[in-house]
Amino acid sequence: MEEIIFTIRSSMRPIIALYILVFLLFIFTIILHSFFAIFIGFITFIILIEVIIIHLQRNFTIYTLTSDNIKFRTGIIGKRVTTIPLIKIQDVTSVFSITQRLFGVGNVLIESAAERIGGVRLRNIEKPEEYAKQILEAARNIQKGINQP
Repeated sequence: MEEIIFTIRSSMRPIIALYILVFLLFIFTIILHSFFAIFIGFITFIILIEVIIIHLQRNFTIYTLTSDNIKFRTGIIGKRVTTIPLIKIQDVTSVFSITQRLFGVGNVLIESAAERIGGVRLRNIEKPEEYAKQILEAARNIQKGINQP
């Protein structure tokens, strides 16, 4: 029977920081009373639209580790579910960019032996090392179980 080990989403920390940036740009635009303010206002609006898109993508992306596989559910209108059997996982790595380190998040890279999938990335996860360890542990447990007589 398949048991859920964890279900997570990307962290809100970077998105909140982007909303704060948009708010500060908006305030700066109000303070400036010139042609330059129109340009800054336009840039602020474009950034806000991008932040809203990132926020929606985050809300509609779910990572689930079960005792048999790992699933990635994405999509706002059309849904896409990618499933990787744990038996196919070869390596799990935590990666942190400079900006991710500022927000206390990172990516988890999963290398798979599945032909179509190759590698998959869990983006902007809080405590990525913990989740990487859990994924690798679950994969090793299932691989040991199959390899044992």
